[in-house]
Amino acid sequence: MNKRLKSIISGFPACPGIYRMRDKSGRIIYIGKASVLSKRVKSYFIKSGRPDGKTLALIKETALVDYMITGTETEALILESELIKQYMPKYNLMLKDDKSYPYVKVDVNGKLPKVEIVREKVKDSSLYFGPFTDVKLLRKTISYLQNKFRLRSCGYASPGIYEFRHCLYRKIGVCDSPCAGGISGGEYDKRIKNLCMVLRGKSSRLVKNMYSEMKTAAAALDYEKAAYIRDCIDAVGKITGSSGKYRRRSFFSAFSDEENKELKKMLKSAKDINIIEAFDASFALSRYAVGSMVRFVKGMPDKKNYRRFIISGAGSRDDFSMIKEMVFRRYKRLVEERGELPDMIMVDGGRIQLDYAVRSLGCLGLGNLPVMALAKKFEEIYLPDTESPLRIEKNSAVLKLLQRIRDEAHRFAVNYQRHITSKTLFGSLLQRIDGIGPARREKLLNAFKTVNGVLNADIDDISDKISVNRTRAAKLKEEIKRLKFRD
Repeated sequence: MNKRLKSIISGFPACPGIYRMRDKSGRIIYIGKASVLSKRVKSYFIKSGRPDGKTLALIKETALVDYMITGTETEALILESELIKQYMPKYNLMLKDDKSYPYVKVDVNGKLPKVEIVREKVKDSSLYFGPFTDVKLLRKTISYLQNKFRLRSCGYASPGIYEFRHCLYRKIGVCDSPCAGGISGGEYDKRIKNLCMVLRGKSSRLVKNMYSEMKTAAAALDYEKAAYIRDCIDAVGKITGSSGKYRRRSFFSAFSDEENKELKKMLKSAKDINIIEAFDASFALSRYAVGSMVRFVKGMPDKKNYRRFIISGAGSRDDFSMIKEMVFRRYKRLVEERGELPDMIMVDGGRIQLDYAVRSLGCLGLGNLPVMALAKKFEEIYLPDTESPLRIEKNSAVLKLLQRIRDEAHRFAVNYQRHITSKTLFGSLLQRIDGIGPARREKLLNAFKTVNGVLNADIDDISDKISVNRTRAAKLKEEIKRLKFRD
């Protein structure tokens, strides 16, 4: 390597990006991506190992190397693909060794467009993105975006009501069932367009648009939609690292002194209501009861103090028993550990849920803690010492605050339910495969978490994680795929 080239490479940064190798005339002859630019480019010129003939020819022809910095390795992957398509460097073609690099295909011809990874680009009017050189990273990226945008990834060309009833993706909450009217065709097409914007590298504009939509949904009190959009913003930010100032903003806001006074008056409390804890219960496939508790301080979520529960009580398959157990477990532990008690407790439900919460607090000697229930149907507030529910104006700032907290508890419970369901279904499927014993089943669960985790993994990765040869790993993956689509 000449001194000029050595000097240039020594100044490369230790961050993700793409590098372009050029010949004496300045023509780009190779484009690559790297998680750490300085290490990757230097590795070509270190005298260790024996590069193959094509790589050696590339090194000899390289007269200059430049780079472009990206936010993440995934963003580098997307940029690399775009630049390879633009410049068609000769060594990107020569170094493939006759392997076909994958593309992301979006079949826009059907009623419900599907996103998949393919090895060949054909003229069928579908949208293609690529080629991509890092297959493993590409699979992880697409799987993550599909789940976050809740796009269908089932194996059916045109799913109907039968497929909907047996749909694993619907059960674990990673698809909104457009095939059965879970969302409109227009909404589904919009999600497809958003994913395509990410693959085109236009994530900044997408995030800005989504952030505006999130604020609009929150202002309209559609907190479930606002939370979904917020999660999508986080997903795009994690993939591209380019959502900037928009990524971590929230639609929660601190409540005012007036709202605090209104709460104190409602609860007949002399103490300021700064810390609120809220509980919600959820079922997973009607077999596993789970619940959540969220903690808010002055109207803002205190996520490090969120808690999740697997309900252990015998026969606890109703909201009342579940609320009773969660409240008891939460405050028994706080009392034992001398932790900070909340200024108010809220449970999702009506009079019966409230009574069960009050019983648990009474057993712990905490009967003086303010507690209420918020019933979703009519947005009524139940208090321990009142016969009839309290109804306050729908545009009341206090009601909106309580709704935000209640909805956040519900979101947290549902997410936990999906996690438990996904892992349970995966474990159940593995039990039906011959030759997979308890130890290997546990390794699969820990390594890949879900069915999709295995199906999106490389054969070598499966082989390494569960200590089997590649042939056995390939057969295992095929069997899991067969059982999944049969169900």
